[in-house]
Order: sequence, then C-alpha cells, then structure tokens
Amino acid sequence: QRLGPEHPNTIDYLRHWVTVLELVGDWDRASAGRLELLPVDRKRLKPDDVRLANLLEKLGAALLKADKPVDAEPYLRECLT
Repeated sequence: QRLGPEHPNTIDYLRHWVTVLELVGDWDRASAGRLELLPVDRKRLKPDDVRLANLLEKLGAALLKADKPVDAEPYLRECLT
C-alpha cells in the first residue's frame, strides 16, 4: 500500500526528517521540508492556534539559518499576529 502526501504516517516521517536535518544543520533542506508541511498544518490548525504560531516561527528560524531573511520575514511576522 502506498501512502499519500497527506497521510498521517507520511506527515510524521517528514516531521522527523526535518528535525534530523535541523540537528545536522542542513537548513536549506530543513526549511524546504517545513515549507512542504505548512499547508497541511494550516488545514488542521486554526489561524489563532499557538501551535501554528510555533510552526511558523520554526519555519522562519530555519529560513534565517539558511541565509534567506527575505523569505523568513513574512512567516516570522505572521507568527506574531
């Protein structure tokens, strides 16, 4: 059986993979993974959910560490609202 991109197991594996990428400092791939997860998180969480703010902050931080401050800014601003 093949799992789709929004299957809970697929999402869990991707989250774990992103964590590993962050631990080894591969910020380009980690931020790409977080960007891939963001639409899924937006579907399951309400806009004012603190967990979404936390995920946006982690995405912004990964983009900053990948030396992409212009890309990081909108996510960091959104996590504050």
